[in-house]
Amino acid sequence: MQTEAQYAYNLEKTIVPLRLEAGYQPDGWLGPLCLNNFWYDFSEETKFDGEWNKLKERLKTMQTIDTATAAAGDTGLTAMSAEFRITI
Repeated sequence: MQTEAQYAYNLEKTIVPLRLEAGYQPDGWLGPLCLNNFWYDFSEETKFDGEWNKLKERLKTMQTIDTATAAAGDTGLTAMSAEFRITI
């Protein structure tokens, strides 16, 4: 995972951290990498629906920004498309 996170960071891609374990705080190499990112907390079943809706909205926003930037001629960004499958 460290390699993938560093690759995304080096390409200046947005990292969207998900908390899957209650009370987890990133440390080591992951701490500084996720310092400025907002966590989506999926660590408790009671939070899932609300966090899922927030995450979907953020991804839609990211897609809109990337699509608008690509349309403006910035070849450094591309439109995002993603499919999510989560099993609980």
